[in-house]
Amino acid sequence: MTAERAELRHRLESVVRFLAEEIGPRPPGSKAERRTAEWLAQQFAEMGYEPAIEEFACPAHGAEGASLSGLAQEIQVYPTQHSPVGRVSGALRWLGFGEEHLLKELDGSIGVLMARGSLAERHRLLDRLESAGMRGVIVAGPYANTVTGKAVRSGRLNRLLTATISLRAARRLPNHFGQRVTLEITGDRPEVTGTSQNVLTRLPGSGPHSLVVCSHYDTAACCPGALDNATGIALMLELARRFKGRRPAATLLFVGTGAEEFGAEDYCGRGLAPFFQARLDDLPNFIACFAVDGVGDALGVRQLRVSGPRAFAAAVPTFENVSVGPHYHGPEDTPDIVDFDALADMLPVCSATMDALAECRPFYRYVRKDDLLIRPARWDDIPAICEITRQAFGPFSLARMREDFFGEQVGGKPWHRHKVESVRAAAQGQLDWHIVAEIDGQAVGYASYFLRVRAPDIAEVGNNAVRPEHQGRGIGMAMQQEIMARLEEEGFRRWTVTTLINDIPAQRIYAKMGFQELTRMLIYLRQ
Repeated sequence: MTAERAELRHRLESVVRFLAEEIGPRPPGSKAERRTAEWLAQQFAEMGYEPAIEEFACPAHGAEGASLSGLAQEIQVYPTQHSPVGRVSGALRWLGFGEEHLLKELDGSIGVLMARGSLAERHRLLDRLESAGMRGVIVAGPYANTVTGKAVRSGRLNRLLTATISLRAARRLPNHFGQRVTLEITGDRPEVTGTSQNVLTRLPGSGPHSLVVCSHYDTAACCPGALDNATGIALMLELARRFKGRRPAATLLFVGTGAEEFGAEDYCGRGLAPFFQARLDDLPNFIACFAVDGVGDALGVRQLRVSGPRAFAAAVPTFENVSVGPHYHGPEDTPDIVDFDALADMLPVCSATMDALAECRPFYRYVRKDDLLIRPARWDDIPAICEITRQAFGPFSLARMREDFFGEQVGGKPWHRHKVESVRAAAQGQLDWHIVAEIDGQAVGYASYFLRVRAPDIAEVGNNAVRPEHQGRGIGMAMQQEIMARLEEEGFRRWTVTTLINDIPAQRIYAKMGFQELTRMLIYLRQ
């Protein structure tokens, strides 16, 4: 091992051990997370950068420990993320997976819940349990011998204490159902309107574009966070050190993000959302966001997940899949599971990826014509997309026709709820397959497409909708031209689209785009 290699490995290990062992768990909005942010800013400054700390609102975690007493045997419990603190006593109750027949007479009790279903569903269940007067919930799973501090992470509970246990520990509880126990969560009271922060610095480039290189420094509750994500922070610092003094083709923005473990439905992490929200005017100049997370797993292999256009995927190398062990988000995420040689090997890989991306132009176009802007859809556009759907699809919706035919709502919901729910699910699942038409900062239309749905080499045009007051101005045609340009860039030469026979405006657009009618479909209904 060369002296340079040995020094690199030493610096990486020192950062990981400092964060995981000296600071320890750094959950969103906590004092430990703030301490880490200030330390990270100091590291940038010592390299000669000018760091900044940008705060944003985030529910603050304060719990540090948990205990369950009143049993003949000791059960190890941990606080879950954003649990209130306090001490409550009550009868131990079985909640199963949240089955309806088990959710009765809950007032004053402490429940045992299995972790199943989506996180949003679990959080709605917690809201209901708190309203019913339940005092505490112990969430079991998903691992046999360890726990995850993110089994639930509502951030909006006021009284309901939440803790987590392993599946093995949960199997020791059935004989104690009905017995009075005491659950205690210690630490600082959480703040629903707390604060987290991003730490960022800038290396100017020679061109007009920017590349974000980010890594989150927070952890799940009760998690030392060596692999997730002290390793990412250590590697990002080394990347900043390596590029210092250079003038890359694009400006590099190194960002240590807070509250990533709080998460969000957009899968973006709580910190990146306000970072980009503060830079909306400059979004057309951003090439990509390169996130470094979970690198150096002793049981893992290199992996690069790419989400975006084909040209973006082709610009960077790809790696094999990666394995994730049962230490994920739990107390066993310690430096012992990190392979520091493998971590050091990732430095030239990440550096080469940054070099490749910095030479690129932004992959998503922002097309402006007079007062009309056609741009990539963003997560905060989804409510507007749903409202445009409700307004624009009234005359041209199969769901509306069914409702009119039967003379009543189908499934107990008005027609537009059926349509909107499918549109929302599609946008949340694949937002980069959506574009938005904007005038004076307001979304006035949207269009979507699907790749490799009907056949491997046929792209499918999805919805194309414009607010009624803006129809007749060529916005629908302009969006379809952008859709066609995107599909050509993706390498597709065959496209398909389906529309209703009474949607004459859509048929005119598709005819002008060169689509030819193939067949017509008959749909029968019967009272």
